[in-house]
Amino acid sequence: MPPGTAPRFFEPFRRLNERTHTSGEGTGLGLSIVDSIARAHGASASATANPYGSGLTVRIAFPPPART
Repeated sequence: MPPGTAPRFFEPFRRLNERTHTSGEGTGLGLSIVDSIARAHGASASATANPYGSGLTVRIAFPPPART
């Protein structure tokens, strides 16, 4: 994955390569769903390309619990 492209994968239907319509191929919705669920729970999602073209690291950060 080219550096700098990782955050765009939170957009619906965004994929690294064009679809080839093969069995088991994703639609590009996974990370947009992750982002929506994270935001619904007050968290944030981020993604960075791993060095040497070895994939993607996704982090979900939740805020500290509210003190009562």
